[in-house]
Amino acid sequence: MLSRACARLELSMADRLGDFHGLDFADFTLLHRLASAPDGRVAMVDLAQALGMRLSSLTRKLVQLEKVGLAQRDSALSGDGLRCASLRPVGKRLVQEAEVTVRAMCAQALGPATLAHLPEMALALAALCQDKARECADC
Repeated sequence: MLSRACARLELSMADRLGDFHGLDFADFTLLHRLASAPDGRVAMVDLAQALGMRLSSLTRKLVQLEKVGLAQRDSALSGDGLRCASLRPVGKRLVQEAEVTVRAMCAQALGPATLAHLPEMALALAALCQDKARECADC
């Protein structure tokens, strides 16, 4: 049931994001992760792990986003020697606009759930996001 609910929500989001912002859900997820980075940059290996992608797949996706001016791979290395990715100003603006759409869709999807149920649902989802190394606090 969970996989069907996720698939339906992801398809709905992809349709709405595509119609209004020219993004698919995977693009939004990647851009949102970059926008949420404390210093605006994320090591590519960390980004790939957080998104559940191989580094080569992430690199291909970032090349596409670079071509349209939304993101960039930083040639400068982070303090720990890892190559990083960041948003360009147009990407920041687009992800902020798209986030309004995503939040509205999530609120609509959770409409039947009461506020009293949300903490339990968040705990259940966090448990699903756990991996052996660490808990995913913001999946």
